[in-house]
Amino acid sequence: KDGNGPATKVYMYMIEEDMPEVVDTVATKADDTYVYGVYAYQVPIASVDVNASPLVYVPTASNINLFMDNLGLTSDGQNYDGGDKYWPGAAWYMQFYVYKPYIASADTYISISNSNNQPKITYTVPQDAALQKDLMSGASEFRNCSETSEVSISLTHLLSQISVKAGDLAEGRIKSITLKNIYSQGERSLESGSWTLLPSGTPSKVDYTQFTSDITDGDSTNDGAVSDLKDTDIQTMYLMPQTLSDEATI
Repeated sequence: KDGNGPATKVYMYMIEEDMPEVVDTVATKADDTYVYGVYAYQVPIASVDVNASPLVYVPTASNINLFMDNLGLTSDGQNYDGGDKYWPGAAWYMQFYVYKPYIASADTYISISNSNNQPKITYTVPQDAALQKDLMSGASEFRNCSETSEVSISLTHLLSQISVKAGDLAEGRIKSITLKNIYSQGERSLESGSWTLLPSGTPSKVDYTQFTSDITDGDSTNDGAVSDLKDTDIQTMYLMPQTLSDEATI
């Protein structure tokens, strides 16, 4: 871009893991043009263990450059927020991290940051299922920056999808469905691939109500009856992956 490297653009394409249908239930603060967020770290050859498989680097190395800092990326991987980027040349290696949906700035529930030369997501799962996001992320292999080919990244789901289906209940009705004492906050390095529950030591727990009706005790109407309840009435929830505590119930 500035004449110091080969005039070859960086392109990406994403492969979403073969999982149940992804539902983006919430619009982000970002321009809708940008579906993914991308970080890229430019590492000198001297900081890369080229004999390791896969290649690794020391994230605390002082000479790592943050080549892409949470840039918006279009769904086809062809365009970035801020214009074209170019490979910096054979003296460097690059690793890319991609996540979805794109978070341009922190809000009440979610933020993303560059932590120790690796991106990190911090998330509080909203109690309202309609506000819950289905988070996804992926990382590329290390690439020498003399390359000009596309970068392929497979994305995986970061949350647990919880669905409750209405079955036969001849003598009863569903008044409500609530998951109680569920861990609700965590942070995740996109490199480590695991969540750390927050606050540390005493993770917060909340109740998540998945469905509720206006049935009252002794009500003889059919409102909320199982025979009338459709699966679409019970919203899918996206909760923090966790080992349930002894207090967790449904």
